[in-house]
Amino acid sequence: MQPNPSEVPVHRRVIEFEAFERGDALVVTGRLRDERPWAGGGPGVEHVHDMRLEIALRKDDLTITDARAVMDRYPHAECPGITAAFEALVGLSVARGYTRAVQDRFGGALGCTHLEQLARTMGPVVVQAATSCRARARDWAHLDAAPTSRPTLFPRNTCHVWAEDGPAEQKLAIGWRPGVGGYPAPAVEELRGGVNQSSRRSSDL
Repeated sequence: MQPNPSEVPVHRRVIEFEAFERGDALVVTGRLRDERPWAGGGPGVEHVHDMRLEIALRKDDLTITDARAVMDRYPHAECPGITAAFEALVGLSVARGYTRAVQDRFGGALGCTHLEQLARTMGPVVVQAATSCRARARDWAHLDAAPTSRPTLFPRNTCHVWAEDGPAEQKLAIGWRPGVGGYPAPAVEELRGGVNQSSRRSSDL
């Protein structure tokens, strides 16, 4: 359903992430804001939440080395008392079992539901950021040397495209590399056709 442009939302949640490459580390920041636009200019509370989570990770194994949570706006005076608990993210690897580990540490009454959401969502953000780093540097040597090997950098089994032996892994084996040639990437059959055509052209020479 398309929203009516003249409607004022009863609630607005904005979540945004940014990732930065700093030497051998990745730094990922997340921010969550909750607003009630209808309350602007009146006696109601318009700005409900504004909180941030920042983590630093080693690029080689995506292990968190530093974590800091900050609450700039919150509904209860006691809310910021939980921010230090999120330092327990340190030592977790985003590569495997990350979501469950976050839920075990900060789910329900153990944490803050909003910071916990930021922490969980950071997993896929980190994987995308790591892939972006390699795409920018064209750092695919480990795959080019053994294109049929099982890649560990990529988000296997996180969706139907990245299923084990699925379309994305087949494309990697053919020679496709993320960030090269634009998106959406061609279908497996199209890439295979391109390889076959190139082979035929080479054999004709």
